[in-house]
Amino acid sequence: MLIHPQFDPVAVQFGPFALLIGAIIVFTLMSATFISVGNISNLMAFTPELGMIALAMTLLMTSGEFDLSVGSVFAFAPVVMWFVFNEGIAPLEVGFLIAIAIAVLIGVVNGLFVTKLRVPPFIATLAMQTSARGLALLYTAGQNIYEIGSFTVFGQSAVLGLPTPVIFMIGVTVLTWYLLNHTRFGRYLYAIGGNEEAARASGVQIDKIKMLAFVASGALVGLSGVLYMSRVNAGLPNAGVGFEFDAMTAAVISA
Repeated sequence: MLIHPQFDPVAVQFGPFALLIGAIIVFTLMSATFISVGNISNLMAFTPELGMIALAMTLLMTSGEFDLSVGSVFAFAPVVMWFVFNEGIAPLEVGFLIAIAIAVLIGVVNGLFVTKLRVPPFIATLAMQTSARGLALLYTAGQNIYEIGSFTVFGQSAVLGLPTPVIFMIGVTVLTWYLLNHTRFGRYLYAIGGNEEAARASGVQIDKIKMLAFVASGALVGLSGVLYMSRVNAGLPNAGVGFEFDAMTAAVISA
């Protein structure tokens, strides 16, 4: 990370954490129930999905790219899962995998437009944002899907007292950290994001690495959407509106 000389590197690195701790202290003083087990449990239940999308965006932004379609794919992927299961095409577990595969496919399409057709990511992913949202509304006739029953096994269960989405979030966080800090893929992402021409001159396959970043992002967004649909026991074609900007903000703050 390049830091302007007038900024203290320590403040830049630890400033967001200090603000977070300060906010926790203030809210605790305002309400004694803020740090209660029930409230913390609720916070943990509502944050994993957006957290995983933020991690997906982190992978892309590290390479100098971004994706405006993550919110729409977040809504569309679980709708595919419901459609596959409801129509008797495949069992629930297969539908889970198909939904993630659809999100990965969308990531591939975005990656191809950006890397092969040289379409700016803003235009390519904005077009996909509209397309995915439209398909979600088409499959649901613009209506929310309620009481979808056995879907809740993925989002409402718990292991050792931890909600399943939280466990997925922890696993994804550890995996992303490992990829970025201890693999060649991660080093290439940093190299491309820092200076793409220098990375190309060093022999890095720019298009391949960016494509892998879009694929990984699609997988995380698909997983996030399925867990959300399972947790709320509903398919919401308008879910995830604005998530792309929340995810970008979270990625920048945590960088």
